[in-house]
Amino acid sequence: VPKTVFGHAGSEAAPVDEAPFPAVVKPVVRRRPEQTWKPVARGAKALLVDDADELRSVWARPELRGTLLVVQEFIPGDETNVVSYHTFVDADHVTIGEFTGRKIRTRPAAFGQSTAVEITQDEAVRSMGREVLEAFDFFGVAKVDLKRAPDGSFRLLEINPRNSLWHHPGAMAGVNLPAAMYRSLIGEKVAPLPPAKPGMTWCQLWGDSLAARANGLSMGEWLRFARAADSRRAMHADDLRAAFGVGSYGARLGFRNLMRVARNGFARRSGP
Repeated sequence: VPKTVFGHAGSEAAPVDEAPFPAVVKPVVRRRPEQTWKPVARGAKALLVDDADELRSVWARPELRGTLLVVQEFIPGDETNVVSYHTFVDADHVTIGEFTGRKIRTRPAAFGQSTAVEITQDEAVRSMGREVLEAFDFFGVAKVDLKRAPDGSFRLLEINPRNSLWHHPGAMAGVNLPAAMYRSLIGEKVAPLPPAKPGMTWCQLWGDSLAARANGLSMGEWLRFARAADSRRAMHADDLRAAFGVGSYGARLGFRNLMRVARNGFARRSGP
């Protein structure tokens, strides 16, 4: 486990004496990210700080005041070295379903949101994920994030006990964890699911097109990947309502941003 410290930005002093520089800083939970974290990190899930002055600068951001932040030792390597273990363990501590995965691309490239992922069948990741959760006597749904260090060993970054975007390609690969959870919660006895089919891919079309371009892929190369993807965020010919929902949400969000810019401009013009 990388060395990790916590603290509340603004209301507590930055933990510069305990922080393992270089370090990764991120919120424990991203609440209201549009108002708090996004202005600080500009779309990234975390920030890299090299020294105490940079940590103090992040700690002093007014948007983050009162936010519980985690400061964690930075493990060298890009985002493709981040792998994950996904599972649902029932109340009797029986593993109902599990699969492993790897990131293909993120946006931005460093500490970004996943825009393309792949389901894998990595025994080393599965074994490590199981070992981590068994240490907690855990049951429920979980995503265990690991990163391969330069020496090939794993570092545990975090455990997310919730559903995630990974459950869509996981279901396409034959391991539908949300469905198993639902059946368990309504009292059904759920038998363990078969192993996941590796190689299933997922992508977020708009974000991944930009991530691919940043990674040097041509539009033709990316289009071939996107066309072959087994699942895509909100873009499926058999469910056009999803695309309509995302499109209408984007339009509303864009309108709100436009109105905010207009209000701010009016306030500046009418000020003293």
